Amino acid sequence: MSNIVEQVEAHILSGCTYTAERAIGVEIETIIYNSNGERIPVNPGTEYSAADFIQAIDLGCKDMGTFVTYSLEPGGQVEWASLPAFNIHDIQNELSNLQKLIDNICIENDLTIVDLALDPIYSPNDIKIIDQRKYRLMHDRFTTTGKHGPWMMRNTASVQVNIDLLDRQDAEECGYIADSISPLAAVLFSNSPFMNSQPLGYKNMRYRIWEDTDPARCGHLLDHGI
Repeated sequence: MSNIVEQVEAHILSGCTYTAERAIGVEIETIIYNSNGERIPVNPGTEYSAADFIQAIDLGCKDMGTFVTYSLEPGGQVEWASLPAFNIHDIQNELSNLQKLIDNICIENDLTIVDLALDPIYSPNDIKIIDQRKYRLMHDRFTTTGKHGPWMMRNTASVQVNIDLLDRQDAEECGYIADSISPLAAVLFSNSPFMNSQPLGYKNMRYRIWEDTDPARCGHLLDHGI
């Protein structure tokens, strides 16, 4: 076990910049509905899918001569990853330049982007999972480790902030600070007012879903003896 821990630690620290200049980035996930108010499917088929959406973005960006990184989440949520930047204004400019293309694709295909952290209408049973082995394995695992794993995979979206680590001490400090402020951040950025077409009030269901997915990978550092 100690050898595995050392390998994981070495892998994480291999990404440190060891310079005074720290880059940042963001990953933004979105849920997409079609004109009938239904989630677009993740897998290609007879209906316009999330895979088709990403293909349209790739083609549009090639025409624009722009590099972009998009990926699919297991329930068809679409994730954009920014380029590394040294200030948030550069990230905003990158997203703004991409937004016109996204708007045109949505208009042409009668799509609506839902900028919420939790699907307000549908349950996991309504959403097919992406046809990839790793996600099928994750789904099978999460159905045995908690009650809300399928919700997390198919029905949630998030904004993830990426910050360069400078060295080992910086990594430890960043991890401690991020873990300490996560309950407050979860409240401030809950962004999940509805579930199954019902208002949630003050209930932070997005946070509860993550807390009841897999105790081996969720929770706080102290929960894991760190």
